[in-house]
Amino acid sequence: MKNAICFTIILAIFGWMNIATTPNIFYPCETQISNYLYNDTLVNAYYLQSNHDTIIIRAYKDSLWDTKTSTICKMLKDSCQINNYKILIVDTSFDQTTWNTPYGKRLFFRKCQ
Repeated sequence: MKNAICFTIILAIFGWMNIATTPNIFYPCETQISNYLYNDTLVNAYYLQSNHDTIIIRAYKDSLWDTKTSTICKMLKDSCQINNYKILIVDTSFDQTTWNTPYGKRLFFRKCQ
């Protein structure tokens, strides 16, 4: 009985250490990009995720993405000191068989300079 309690306590400590030491991956500009997209009340768009050097944004229709992604690129460069990122705008409302990327149907793509 004493060994079982000791084993349970040791297991709990190792489990806590694993959770406490696992890095929480947080993209540094996620909040700024999300706030910028939220302010556009005409077209709903959301920060979906960041994958390596690509920011994926989910939108439900095509709407001036050339201008908006240009602003996001400027935000990345000025506020976050990040260069050479790519921005992929996808639509996830279509049937999954029509998707041409792993994240959704591609609406727009830009490489920030």
